[in-house]
Amino acid sequence: MKAGEKNVEINLHVDFVCGTKKYKDTETSIATVESSIPKEYMELDIGPEAQETFQKPIRVFKLIVWNGN
Repeated sequence: MKAGEKNVEINLHVDFVCGTKKYKDTETSIATVESSIPKEYMELDIGPEAQETFQKPIRVFKLIVWNGN
């Protein structure tokens, strides 16, 4: 059965906060799915567009499954 048939909404983020290290003082940038993450960077968090997109589901939905680190 597909997610839509069960009234399940799947939200994927489209932008990322990227950095060269996992420290507060690391150099960061924003990458998108289209631009991809630069080779010397790693994904650290969701980006500003994703933060805005996820506000409604976090406030409204009864169950959220978050797959990540």
